[in-house]
Amino acid sequence: LSREGMHSQLFGHSIPIVSLGDSFDRLEAHTHAAVAGSTVICGAGPLPPAPRSFSTPDERLAASALQLEPEERAMLAGERGRAARVAMRVVARAAEVCDAEKLLRISQAHIDGCTYIGPGGLRFARELVALGGRVAVPTTLNSNSVDRRRWRAMGVPASLGEPSEALGQAYLDLGASLSFTCSPYLLPSAPGLGEHVAWGESNAVVFANSVLGARTLKYADYLDICAALVGRAPAAGAHLDEHRHATLVLDASALVAAGLPAASADAFWPTLGYACGNLAQTRVPALTGIAHLRPTRDELKAFAAAFGTSGAAALFHIVGVTPEAADLQTALGAAGSGEGVETLRLSPEHFASAWRTLDSGAPSSGGDDDGGN
Repeated sequence: LSREGMHSQLFGHSIPIVSLGDSFDRLEAHTHAAVAGSTVICGAGPLPPAPRSFSTPDERLAASALQLEPEERAMLAGERGRAARVAMRVVARAAEVCDAEKLLRISQAHIDGCTYIGPGGLRFARELVALGGRVAVPTTLNSNSVDRRRWRAMGVPASLGEPSEALGQAYLDLGASLSFTCSPYLLPSAPGLGEHVAWGESNAVVFANSVLGARTLKYADYLDICAALVGRAPAAGAHLDEHRHATLVLDASALVAAGLPAASADAFWPTLGYACGNLAQTRVPALTGIAHLRPTRDELKAFAAAFGTSGAAALFHIVGVTPEAADLQTALGAAGSGEGVETLRLSPEHFASAWRTLDSGAPSSGGDDDGGN
């Protein structure tokens, strides 16, 4: 059971989280389950007990492999304020979950949690403000749920407009910049090759990692602002060289031979991105056979956004185009020979299937067909 989550740190109430592993399948046969101590009970008997439970966050941290610098331990002890203490506990716990051995200094953050999805998110941000929180690195904000200047004139109900505006203001009060964009990579502050950042928003994460060569995980809502408050992120995932190399090769030469780039015009890159994400899932793909098309920044933006929609990987490589894929051997890293790395040949049917998914729609309840891509 985990008692060290964000909810517990900020609001004093813990939410039980149970790691069941293979035993999860056994829950399918039951409609109810209960958590009793470190055991989950369902049906006629208990499931195997969960891993060891720690009574305090400090006890768990002491038992982990995570090594903190003196400055990080000072934040954890509350020497930089209450908000930084809460944020460092959350970031450290995330690092433990990722099996990270240390934290990395980040140069900037991008906050996805400023989109209003309910009162909990607003209370969370306001609580950080009340605790004296202030971002430790330059921080941009994702798009807000409403036009903060004109939502009343646009007829947005107060039940959405007021909390959305308040949420945006809370993040500004924490020191974030007045940006409100889901494309922070288009700002002058965009990170460069090898720069460690903590970004939320899947299209931005994929573009930053793949096209800019910056390094970030797909930071979840609220973890992103915690990273911003302490200027640290777990040394895990796409922050590390070994997790950035391609583990799948996607050969797109057949699509070019079939004339699809010209036939599908500006729909080619987003459709291709969606198809590649769907095939790659958690694997990092290296796309070959299309470097001569010389995709523009806007086309790469469209590819990245669609890739992030259908796939879970935080980056891709396009051989001969993106900065960490001058050639296939470089993209593959230690597996540069390609031995043991699967190669999939993208067919026109892969492309057509992605197109049909993106271009499908259902009639609205009123009978008018307002579906489409």
